[in-house]
Amino acid sequence: MTKNTVATKKIVLLDIDGTLLDSSYRVNCNSLPALIQEMQQCGYMFALNSNRSLEDIVPVAEQFAIMGPLIAENGVFFASLKDRSPKPLVPKKVAAHMSTVKVLFENRLKHLLATHYKDQWVWCDTDTVELLSKNDTERTVYPKGTIVFASNHFRRYTVSIHVMISDGKNLKHASHELVDELCDGISKWAADNDFLVTRGYEFSNILAYSNDASKRQALVFVAKHYKGARIIGIGNEVGDAEMMKDIGTFYAVNNAMELAKKSAVYVSEEPITKGVKDILEHIRKATDV
Repeated sequence: MTKNTVATKKIVLLDIDGTLLDSSYRVNCNSLPALIQEMQQCGYMFALNSNRSLEDIVPVAEQFAIMGPLIAENGVFFASLKDRSPKPLVPKKVAAHMSTVKVLFENRLKHLLATHYKDQWVWCDTDTVELLSKNDTERTVYPKGTIVFASNHFRRYTVSIHVMISDGKNLKHASHELVDELCDGISKWAADNDFLVTRGYEFSNILAYSNDASKRQALVFVAKHYKGARIIGIGNEVGDAEMMKDIGTFYAVNNAMELAKKSAVYVSEEPITKGVKDILEHIRKATDV
């Protein structure tokens, strides 16, 4: 994050999944990028703070014309559209440990699957965003009952594995029960190696990342770098709200979790992209009068 030459008074941090995009990675409003560009020209800085890999964040930044920091993989590093080389937010030794444990985690999960699910599963190292964006007719067809584990191959330090089940023609999100069972089976091993396992029920995915980095720690770094700036967070999850505590102000889209809504100073009546646009218009009216 290069030293800013012009004081930035307002920084807007946006979540991606469930905030800018729905569970199929689609928008419900096409005019948001123009509003973001207009507000950036008026001195606002827009940034993304996501658990996604950098390769999965960049297309979103391009789509919405976001020129500020792109914080990736749960706060491990950042980049930008102008400079896409990753800049670490954790010490090199810590990052190296994360990278090692990430590979060991995946191997451990494969061992668990081989022990308990025999030949019922397949593992795919793939571009998961592209996979989930495809129509069912464009995907590989697997025998009925096959559990498909789609691991995001872009990730350097964290894990995201989408769990799907084939009905013989199409891939469907696995049940919450199956995701819970898998997470429970590997959580202790992960904890012993300083990794945390969480469930992403909306996408039926298993997420794992180091305890030594977080989106909040990355936000603290941003706040220190742009000292005195007003920091605004827009999201849909409880974690998005908790991340902003004592640092900035949280706004929620309409599809946000109820606990997240309770922490918001303003809740849009619109979901995802429309909700983000509504919140930005609300912020602009409140601060520009």
